[in-house]
Amino acid sequence: MGGGQSYNLNSRDGGLLQANSTTVLEAKQSRVRVENVNTFEVSPPIVASSHITASGNISASGDIMASRLVMGDNIVGGIDNGEFIIGNNAVPVQIKQNYLTVSPGGTDGHITASGNISASGNMVANTGSFNLIEGGVF
Repeated sequence: MGGGQSYNLNSRDGGLLQANSTTVLEAKQSRVRVENVNTFEVSPPIVASSHITASGNISASGDIMASRLVMGDNIVGGIDNGEFIIGNNAVPVQIKQNYLTVSPGGTDGHITASGNISASGNMVANTGSFNLIEGGVF
């Protein structure tokens, strides 16, 4: 931080800090508001005991750490026993180390493709329905 002066606010009603007649900091017992500044810097760590709300974008140049992702009222993704789950508990999609599972333990999971599906290994299925089968050895 650059050189400057220290100011103490000794009132329950708080007060304003101004630079060149422009308010840049409003401090009250219930809140602190920073305004009219291009950059707001805080030395880490930042600890919040309640919600943090943003009306604009939130960006990060480092990691974003959370146990689950919620959009609207829907859980979009989360971590369960080290596995990333997309969707909800009723019909999850699980991406594991070497495979993808749709609706584990259920029969209502579908994977649909409007383009080609290819495999460099075996394709395994209990049943199938095909209009055309081409290839080498069957």
